[in-house]
Amino acid sequence: MAATYEDRVVGPATTVLLGADNGKYPDANSLLVQGAERTVLLDAALGVLPRTDRLPEIDAVLLTHAHEDHLPALHRFPHAECWVHEADRFAMSTLDDFIDLFGIAPERRESFGQMVTEKFHFVPRPDSLGFEDGHVWHLGGGVRVEAIHAPGHTAGHCMFKVEPDSVLFLGDVDLSSFGPFYADAFADIDDFARTIERAASIDAKTYVSGHHKGIIESREQYLELIRRYGAVIDRREQRLVDFLSEPRTLEQIAEHRLVYRPQDDGPGIPNVEAVAARRHLARLRRSGRVNVTEDGKYSATEC
Repeated sequence: MAATYEDRVVGPATTVLLGADNGKYPDANSLLVQGAERTVLLDAALGVLPRTDRLPEIDAVLLTHAHEDHLPALHRFPHAECWVHEADRFAMSTLDDFIDLFGIAPERRESFGQMVTEKFHFVPRPDSLGFEDGHVWHLGGGVRVEAIHAPGHTAGHCMFKVEPDSVLFLGDVDLSSFGPFYADAFADIDDFARTIERAASIDAKTYVSGHHKGIIESREQYLELIRRYGAVIDRREQRLVDFLSEPRTLEQIAEHRLVYRPQDDGPGIPNVEAVAARRHLARLRRSGRVNVTEDGKYSATEC
């Protein structure tokens, strides 16, 4: 069955280009923002590809972060400026740099590079422009887009606030029941937790997630969704503490799984679980809830 794509106007300047199935991976949601002088695209997901011929001229593509599912249509706009936060900008220079951002295991680099090139049409953009937190793009007629640095998923991950339409584009603060994803080489759980708090503090008329939830027009619903989303971090850590009622090795913890369900399958899952285990263990050791035994195993201090 062919994918269907819906455009939703959420303000005089802002149209949400919903991806297939509300932006479910490998697709994602993008935003088209049109001012009196310039037009920008916030992320260039797979769902943008079938729309390319009917879009207005794009002056710039602003990336929430440098991940494969947020830039597959970027190559369709070679003359548009490409903007990405300074912390992620290196990844746009070459394919090798892009792979480095993910922390891919050496034995998977070649296959991962082939996948992002063939399935997600990655083309290096060494001319990418960098920005920092609070950068504003003025599009004319009072329309503006502000970058809000929201690290954790990647070091340079950002949200964008569109005014005067009062639209907050959340990127991969995606509000899914799966929860925050922090397996990128430069991801950080503490940063992600702070990002979730910051996102909850931002008032907007419309919230748009990069995946899954799509468009949310009730602040009450948004706050409940983001509360549940942030609670996933605590649930993962409590499950880990419970599992460490007896000493376990890192390999045993990764096999037990904190992020994915036991029935989930994929070549990258073992690495994601190992990365997540190491990062949660570091947090739990800092808070005194986990210690390391003399033989290098991890044990909960609450036992």
